[in-house]
Amino acid sequence: MDICTVHFTHATAAEVQALLRAFMEVPIAPPQQLDGEWVVPLKRLSADFVASELGVQDTQARALFAELVERGYLDGSGKPLTPAMALLGANGLPRISRAQMDVIIADLVAAAAALNARPGARIKIASIELFGSALHIRDDYGDVDVRVVFDEPDDLQPEDIDEKDTVSEQLQAVSNYVSMLPEFDLVGLDTERKAIYPAKAPLAR
Repeated sequence: MDICTVHFTHATAAEVQALLRAFMEVPIAPPQQLDGEWVVPLKRLSADFVASELGVQDTQARALFAELVERGYLDGSGKPLTPAMALLGANGLPRISRAQMDVIIADLVAAAAALNARPGARIKIASIELFGSALHIRDDYGDVDVRVVFDEPDDLQPEDIDEKDTVSEQLQAVSNYVSMLPEFDLVGLDTERKAIYPAKAPLAR
């Protein structure tokens, strides 16, 4: 998506993108057991969050929230939908071909294997999942959407969190086109995904 071609009535495209990025960074509560089943708490964007994050009056915040719902960026409860994810990943870079995307995917897999082979590694990559437009054949692509799941030790230490951040940064450094979604974020959990590491099946063509 070219962010320059996106226009909103009650905010700029850059403001909406920043709003979505801030929302994605809001931590969610850990999974909880309910009637014997693990449930991931819901996270929803609200008009109050819009007002707080953008520093606008409640009236403008409610108008922008309603516009995002009407245009299909959010559902009525505030859950980001596919157009929101596309705007979230818009990076201003030239669009790339499928062949270029496949090179980035191969580089991500190689980077994951190398990171997992580090001597003494306590944080490892359990899986990398591809989602979004990369799952479909198109003429070109704006980014490579991935969700990374980590394998953490049972005795997680503060330094392990730093190691996890470093591993994430090294995966992100594979390409500016890589858009990483937090592993427990419901937007990713509710979306069709395909594992590229470890590979469980060939990517659709």
